[in-house]
Amino acid sequence: MSRIRLTKVKQGNYEHFIMVADPRKIMKTIVMPEPDKRQEIQRPWSEKRVQEIAKYVVSKVNLAEGYKGEELKKEQWSSGIIPNCPLLNLKVRDRIIKEGDEYFLEIFDEDTDLFDILDGQHRLMAFSEKYIDMDFCEENYDMGFVIFKTLDRNLMREIFMICNNKQEQVKPDVLIYLMYQLGIVSGVKESNFKLVDLLNTENSSPLYHRIKIGGEKIRGGLSATQVMKIINNCGFLKKLDTNDENKQMRAISEYILAWYSVCPGAQESNHTLKKISGIRYILFLAPYVYDYCLNKEIKWNEESLKSVLRTLNDSTGCFDLFRTYGLDETNPFAGESMTIAKAESDGSKLSRATTDFNPLG
Repeated sequence: MSRIRLTKVKQGNYEHFIMVADPRKIMKTIVMPEPDKRQEIQRPWSEKRVQEIAKYVVSKVNLAEGYKGEELKKEQWSSGIIPNCPLLNLKVRDRIIKEGDEYFLEIFDEDTDLFDILDGQHRLMAFSEKYIDMDFCEENYDMGFVIFKTLDRNLMREIFMICNNKQEQVKPDVLIYLMYQLGIVSGVKESNFKLVDLLNTENSSPLYHRIKIGGEKIRGGLSATQVMKIINNCGFLKKLDTNDENKQMRAISEYILAWYSVCPGAQESNHTLKKISGIRYILFLAPYVYDYCLNKEIKWNEESLKSVLRTLNDSTGCFDLFRTYGLDETNPFAGESMTIAKAESDGSKLSRATTDFNPLG
């Protein structure tokens, strides 16, 4: 028999206990249901998910893998830390013993069906003998547990529902920020994040404090991952032919500021140019504007670009795009592909050049 110290928690008319124990020992007291089968008190469990967590625990998960489309550094191995506590329902009465002001849980060697798992089944099952790496058996590893006593089925279902029904998926802006801070983003993705961060933090940038990085809430703000995607796909950085994020930031800032100066109403907070669709349109136009400046030997600065954008408007009427559309009209900003197609169509009307003149100086 083993005795584990408990801490009592009181919430209204209900009480439960906090316990610290070895999850491998706790799993020996639990009957595992079949994977992917309906359960009475919670969802079916996935064997694949359990296997993934078991690998994570023994530091055999490369954090730089599994992010489709990401260019990441390699061999950033998992720490194996699982800080959140599985929730268990004690099925047997009279196993929690009070001694003075202290509480203890008694577990006997023959116990094989002592707990129901209310929440955290994948985390806990990862420590079963079937899934945990045998080389890990000698490691010291404790977890926190929340222990309820002989709950009825409906209360167990309610607890599972409350723990899981309102969970929000981690937003991409938060993920890319954390991945960058962990140092597992590299190459173009790392450079683009630095550029977007500069656009958000430099006072001279028209996007100063308007990009949502790390999940912060900004009214009318732009998603960092969406801005990164636009910058990566629009082709403008290839035209600049520089890897210096500060130069890239200044070039983009001068260009957007020119748009804000010459386009009627662009200073209004709800103008399309202040939204991601407007940013997408003008940045996909940027390579064409750059080629025009190259051909005409026009310097890339706000004042010169104002003149270029007025010429663009004379050819395409693009300033009129940023208006309110009726229900029977086609709004070029209604979808990503439509916006890009419109930008490329308008951009193709500008002259191209192949001289050696560098608009950036």
